[in-house]
Amino acid sequence: MDKVKKIVKNIAENQKCELIDFDIQNRSNRKFVKIITDIPSGGISLDQISKLTSLINNNDEFNACFAKEDFRLEVSSPGLDYPLRTTRDFKRNLTRKIRIFHNAVDIDSPVVGKLETVHDNEIEIIGNFGKTKIFIKDIDYAKIEIEF
Repeated sequence: MDKVKKIVKNIAENQKCELIDFDIQNRSNRKFVKIITDIPSGGISLDQISKLTSLINNNDEFNACFAKEDFRLEVSSPGLDYPLRTTRDFKRNLTRKIRIFHNAVDIDSPVVGKLETVHDNEIEIIGNFGKTKIFIKDIDYAKIEIEF
């Protein structure tokens, strides 16, 4: 799995994409390869996903990892419901309204607010409570709040 992940990561990086998540599962008598990717600023296009899928599917080194095994490849963006957990996740979603589930002391959980700033080890959000900082290590996960 590590070899396959490394191949996929290299292909993604050559296309200026980030590998967000990678998983291989056995389903029946087939491998299911799921890749979640985005661009550093967020908002990967369908054309970029399509091109990345084609590059991975046509990569001899990738295909050799599965030898004669049947596999299915799925490449997608994180989507609005994907949990935010890392500094990179928060940077891609700067200025969005998010709901944060955390274990920080003295702050209710979950807390909802606009993601104002992102640093290496903390984020700052603003809401009807004012501004507050939360260390990323204290965040279980966050979700984007969809506004209509």
